[in-house]
Amino acid sequence: MKRILSTLLAVLMIASSLTVFTSVGALSTAPEYSEAFNAIVVASGATIDSAAKITALADQNKVDTLLVIAEGKTSLSLKLSGKAAAALGAKGMNVKATLVGGSLVLNSNCLKEIGSKASVDFELLIDAADGFKVSYKCDGAPMVFESVPMAYGISSDPVYNIVSSDKGNIGFSYIEALTWGYAVKEDLTAKLATAPVPEFTDVSADFWGRANIEYATSKGYFNGTGNGTFTPNGEMTRGMVVTVLSRIDSAPDKEITYTYTDVNKSAWFAKGVNWAYENDIVDGGDKFRPDDSITRLELMDMLYRYALKMGIAGDLEGKYLNFMDADMITDEGDKKAALYCTSTGIVTGYGSGVTVRLRPERGATRTEVATMIQRFMKNAVLGGTVMGTSGKYADFITVRSDLNNLYNKMKENSAVRVTYLGGSVTVGAGSTNAELNSWRGITYQWLLDASPKAAVIQNNVAMGGTGSHLGAFRTQVDVVDQKPDLLFIEFAVNDSYCGTHSAGNATLYYEQIVRQVREALPECEIIAIYVTDTYASSLADAALGSVAKAHEVVCEKYGITSINVGGALWREIRETGKQWGDYVSDVVHPEDAGYRIYADCIIEYLEEYLTGAPTYTYSNTEAYGLPADYADKRNETMKLEVIQLTDESVFDSIKGFEFSDGISTSTKLEGTIYPVEADNEFTITFEGTGLDFFGSVSAEYTFEYSIDGGEFKEKKMLKHDAPFAFIDGLEPGKHTFTFRNKGKTGNGDVNSGMTLKAIFVHGLK
Repeated sequence: MKRILSTLLAVLMIASSLTVFTSVGALSTAPEYSEAFNAIVVASGATIDSAAKITALADQNKVDTLLVIAEGKTSLSLKLSGKAAAALGAKGMNVKATLVGGSLVLNSNCLKEIGSKASVDFELLIDAADGFKVSYKCDGAPMVFESVPMAYGISSDPVYNIVSSDKGNIGFSYIEALTWGYAVKEDLTAKLATAPVPEFTDVSADFWGRANIEYATSKGYFNGTGNGTFTPNGEMTRGMVVTVLSRIDSAPDKEITYTYTDVNKSAWFAKGVNWAYENDIVDGGDKFRPDDSITRLELMDMLYRYALKMGIAGDLEGKYLNFMDADMITDEGDKKAALYCTSTGIVTGYGSGVTVRLRPERGATRTEVATMIQRFMKNAVLGGTVMGTSGKYADFITVRSDLNNLYNKMKENSAVRVTYLGGSVTVGAGSTNAELNSWRGITYQWLLDASPKAAVIQNNVAMGGTGSHLGAFRTQVDVVDQKPDLLFIEFAVNDSYCGTHSAGNATLYYEQIVRQVREALPECEIIAIYVTDTYASSLADAALGSVAKAHEVVCEKYGITSINVGGALWREIRETGKQWGDYVSDVVHPEDAGYRIYADCIIEYLEEYLTGAPTYTYSNTEAYGLPADYADKRNETMKLEVIQLTDESVFDSIKGFEFSDGISTSTKLEGTIYPVEADNEFTITFEGTGLDFFGSVSAEYTFEYSIDGGEFKEKKMLKHDAPFAFIDGLEPGKHTFTFRNKGKTGNGDVNSGMTLKAIFVHGLK
């Protein structure tokens, strides 16, 4: 996939701050290709008389950006001859200037405009010492532009900006960004101001879309509906939406050229309709239907077309929609729009697990439109790229976050801890050497090599045969208490094997893991890994299974990058004509060749978002926030507690059992008990609504249990290293639980094949 470089990036880190990972070398005023920046690069002060070398290098390396860098400076200049500017514009090139404090991009249309006007040379002067002051000069005189938008720029401050001239303020811009697009002779100066936050009486403090509404209204894109209200659940018409987008684009007043017979040229939304018509944001024809409620699909289509206009829409070949109602979208153009908006996180679905629906035909409320607009600006425009990778495995890597915090810690040469939480495939079963040849071993070695000055410490808490149910209870001691900076989670295959971990519960327990980590370690980076098994061979195009899709609901909600390494393996098998057994030793455990594909897929993401840090927006270490609502509503009230079986003090009474100190090297849980006498029993008091066992048995065992002194009931258990649900649905409060082990035959044999490792309690917050 060709990387789509941003027209809007926040502060791009200068070369001197990247020495931990990338040595850019001395910059030259002659155009050179930089792999680190994935662009053609020149130093500030360059004079470009001919574009031949730039366009040749761009074609050779498949890039579309000429990057001008002013190392450690707050001002720069660039001179282009008219012929060079026109040639770059004709090739679809952008010129990006970056310096301390921000950056500015001249798009290809701007370069064409320059080429048509500049008989000798064009000079761009940027000064970021006090906001941004940008001067365009043609043959030494101020330049007048006719086409818009001409250029985009950004500031690093979390405020909005006013673009002004000596005639007064002429426009507002994006949050953390500037846009210039007016035909003016004066210099344009960007001034920073604190963004006012409107208050609406019908938007409560805990309303799910409050922050989105505040964003859209403080930017001036939306207004309220009068008398201090916003009407958050009200309808949004097509005329309203194109007006909002035209405001974002700073559309100038122009002669009306549209052909619609149902839009009066004096209507308040006529300017917005005309902008949408002239910029191919909407189709032409006789009717526009300005008063019709806009559907979610129509809004996605407009946003996609606007992204195409801005040059930030990515390659969508080979992508597919993972929604229950995806077949409702039949038009190819509409499919691309939906793919773009869902892949960039602009639009999410309704529901959870495998039942997520896009509902393209549904009308979009005012709050939903505000939300999509904010996500569009943050994720697609200001986020810099349609996030992804540009390598062999791009189709299997869903990038929802960068590795900014991990990058910063490695750059500071601080100790970094990486935790691997998963099942036997994360352990490395099937490889010749798990510490060297499993996906875990290979990626850990890569992290060591990527940061030779920072100590990278591995915390391997993978445990074969286990899933996110057990993982949720282990998260505190095995993950949070170890304070990782990077966490890999791999549970999708094991979650699909056990009834306890069905797709219906996969979201519940997976979210418990993620939420515990996010609450306790908000700076920790999390990466979800999806492996595969032989049963997935029927999945078209190596698509995710139902449980992995349920995990994806959580990843989408929390902004977690997910990597479908299993899909990468299946594609390799199909493309090479090889067999499952050439890569995998049994149903699920890869041999070294299979693990190598898993690892290479993961490393592609690490390389691009860690060692490739100069091409992304790296800033101060930031905390990850929690979503306003839950992926699984049960998590709103459910809490988990672990009772560790370290000694007799945790029991009300116990007989016929012995204690042991250790459980496994894969967990920090301490203490086990196992029966040594036929006459065995223990009673424990807990506070909650349900109780699970974590234990191992070598065969089917029979047990008896009683709740709150009631009659004993019999259960059979055949589980290995997985929670066994004893009881659930109790009234909240304290309960007593009495347990007896009746053995394999049910007659009291006490073979040591049964070990109880911990008791897990479900409760309410």
